[in-house]
Amino acid sequence: MKLFLIGLPLVVVIASICYLQTVYNYTVLLDEEKRKPRPPSMAVDKEKKNQQREVDNHDKEARNQLEKKEEVYTENNGDNSAAKNISANSAIVPPSSMAVDKEKKNRDENDQDSLIDFVIFGYEKCATSFLYASFLNSSSYTFVAPGERHYLQKSDSEFVEGMSYFQSLKDSQQRGVDNHDKEALKLSIKNGYKNPIGIYSTKALSRIENYFPDLKIVITMRHPIHWFESFYNFREQAFRTQYRKHPETPRKHLPPSHELIGSNNCVLGHGVCTERANFHIPLSNFRWTSMQSQHELELLNHHEQSSLNFNNTNVELFLIEQSQLYDSNITRAQQMENDMTSFLGLSQGSDQRLSLQTEVRTNHGSNIKAINDICDSEHAKVREELVRVGTKASEWIKTYFLASSRVTVSSKSYFLELIEKWKYDPCLFV
Repeated sequence: MKLFLIGLPLVVVIASICYLQTVYNYTVLLDEEKRKPRPPSMAVDKEKKNQQREVDNHDKEARNQLEKKEEVYTENNGDNSAAKNISANSAIVPPSSMAVDKEKKNRDENDQDSLIDFVIFGYEKCATSFLYASFLNSSSYTFVAPGERHYLQKSDSEFVEGMSYFQSLKDSQQRGVDNHDKEALKLSIKNGYKNPIGIYSTKALSRIENYFPDLKIVITMRHPIHWFESFYNFREQAFRTQYRKHPETPRKHLPPSHELIGSNNCVLGHGVCTERANFHIPLSNFRWTSMQSQHELELLNHHEQSSLNFNNTNVELFLIEQSQLYDSNITRAQQMENDMTSFLGLSQGSDQRLSLQTEVRTNHGSNIKAINDICDSEHAKVREELVRVGTKASEWIKTYFLASSRVTVSSKSYFLELIEKWKYDPCLFV
């Protein structure tokens, strides 16, 4: 019994020593393992996890920003059925540089899956809203971003932000499509947006040349006299709305029409001036005509030639005279639908074909008639100048611009008939 009592503590002590030695050996071994260099694969896996964590954090923030923007778009532009098809919750905006990098990749690798497929680029007060809402948005395979966007002529950060928006649209639209199914990709939705003053911006045109070499551009025009009357009244309506919102500020008014003749008065007229009716001069920046003959230079008022060169791109332009959008001639209206459908690269099948919904007219006109009737004698001088401008524009478009294979018009004879009227004062035939 005494031996047992003496031996038991000894056994406990020995066992404790063995346990402590085991723990110490394991700690040393673990410390040595930590000091060993990691295999390359482990380092890469860790880096990927860190990168993924950063992307996830960015996506969460971007998703919140996109949701806020879509709410603003809805408030400012009203209900838009096409916009509803794009879920702000499911569309994830990539890191900002990815959008522009994708466009560079498109150009380098001739990738046809561009972020922007077409733009409505001019002119203001020439039915661009009707063109957007009741024609180019009529196919289930086209999407026109709601409202007006000015991405291409804005700062670099705003440009990248805009491209991120369209990247999110592409991601949402093509989600679930097999990337190896080329036939399915050919049917991807054509995305575009409206900017009625984009054609005036050399920065916007430069970005098209550099980033969107396959872009389709749609331009609408109208008789310069009708354009001036509509634009003048539109601007006065905007001044009235602004004054109602801020009655503490003086109400603005445009000067009389005869004071808006020439280029020097465009600022005075807040963009409303006869110089802006030279629709042909911005079109000459595409450099699709020689601009070498004295006749052509005179029609272009010998303006400074652009340094841009779209001859190295696949950019194409569809030119419309506004009256074509409201044509009651069924044959010509159907021809317009066919031509625009083909121009955008869509099939003539019923599910893709565009429909010119002439019975639906968007009313963005002015309720204020600062110019009640452009035919009144007080507007005779401005009408005379606008006929002079319209004559040059009509002649240059007919003689030089339409000769380019890059330019498309529907029902050419009717188009020429309409722009021929620009050479005459419509008030003389009332």
